[in-house]
Amino acid sequence: MTPEQTNRLSQLAEPWCPKQLIVDLWDLDLDERRLATGLSAWAARHYKGTALRNPGTGLQVQRHILESYLLQNDLTSWKLAAVYLGMDREQLKETVEALEARGTYPQIASEISVEVVRRRDAERLFRSFQKLQHKIFSSHTSMCRALHAAIGDELGIAVEPVYCVTSVALGESDTEVAAAIDGISLDPVGLRYQVWLETKKPAHLAPDVCSLKLYARNESALKAWVMRGSEPEGIDEKLRAA
Repeated sequence: MTPEQTNRLSQLAEPWCPKQLIVDLWDLDLDERRLATGLSAWAARHYKGTALRNPGTGLQVQRHILESYLLQNDLTSWKLAAVYLGMDREQLKETVEALEARGTYPQIASEISVEVVRRRDAERLFRSFQKLQHKIFSSHTSMCRALHAAIGDELGIAVEPVYCVTSVALGESDTEVAAAIDGISLDPVGLRYQVWLETKKPAHLAPDVCSLKLYARNESALKAWVMRGSEPEGIDEKLRAA
């Protein structure tokens, strides 16, 4: 791993992290007044503590409290909402603006802050397109592909899919669309190729993940970080050389 990746992994293992880690992972601006105020008030009420501090080296964030705050309020960042839908943040925003312009109002925007969106409503963006409202999808990738096609057909926006780096490295004919972010490399990761990391997060929070591609190339360094019972098996040799 690069020094930057090694440093990011060590930051993931600590509850307090520099603001830059939150920017890297979620593209979330914690200097935004309404978000910072809401988070601080929630932390004081539920944890009798603080979620933000500045020890003189720059703003630090108590990541477990931040994630708990977002989870309880069913919120996520624009970046994470977008990658779950297999697109980038700007394309998601363009799509939402186009839907609003035509009189369709997806309930995505949050009154809490412009920095966050309603997670469940973002994940179900496909329901904003009439031909997809009652459709059942066979996989996350099929949902994303159908959504991208509907966005192109109805809104004239050509979505450039964000693909899973492991699926691309394996040369799969039906490339898997991303669903999350590798917390170490910041690469997009599909559902099938996530490696769950043990970073001492509370049990109610989703685990941090890395891509199978990154794990295969750095198995000796990452093996001790894998959550017990989720160790990858039968790793394709293509990934070790990718």
